Amino acid sequence: QEIDVSLYGSGLELQAPELTYSLLARKQIPRAGRGHPLLPTLTRVFQAADGYIALIGVDDSRWPGFCRAIGRPDLEHDARFQDTRVRKRNMEALCAELERVFPMRTKAEWIARLEAEDQVCSPVQTYQDIGEDPVALENEHIVEINHPRLPKGKVVSVPFEFHGTRIRRDPIEPVVG
Repeated sequence: QEIDVSLYGSGLELQAPELTYSLLARKQIPRAGRGHPLLPTLTRVFQAADGYIALIGVDDSRWPGFCRAIGRPDLEHDARFQDTRVRKRNMEALCAELERVFPMRTKAEWIARLEAEDQVCSPVQTYQDIGEDPVALENEHIVEINHPRLPKGKVVSVPFEFHGTRIRRDPIEPVVG
C-alpha cells in the first residue's frame, strides 16, 4: 500500500510524551531552551508581547535586513556584531539587546516585519496551541479520546496514513488481566 507520512505529524510524534501529558493534564510544560549553542548564526527564540517567535539563520547576508526589521539600524554597524563570527562571540550581549526589543510587538507584527526583510522566522506554538491547531486536528495528528479511566482529552496520533486501510484512532480497549 502507499503510505503518506506527515512531516508536521512526525514532529508532533517526536514530542508525543510531553505533548500528550500537557494536553491530558491541561498544563503547560516549561520551555527547555531558546537556541542552539553550536550554530554560528543568530538562531534563537525570543518573547514577543503575546508569546514567542523563532528566528533561524540570521547570517551576514540577512543581518542588515534583520536590523531594519527590528527597528535597530544602529546594531548593523555595532563592532560587537559586525559579522557572524563576532556575533557568535558576543551572542549574550546581542540577545540582551534583542530581549528589550521583541516584547514591544506581537508575534504577528514581528513575523510580518521580519518576513518583509526575507528573514526565516516563525511563531512558536505552545502544546496547548497545538491541541487547538486546525491543521493538527483536521489531519488527525491530535485526536480526542474517551478512556474509561482517564478524563476525556486529546492525544498525539500516528503521523501516517495507509491508502486502502483506515487507521483506528478510537480509544484503546483496556487490557484486563
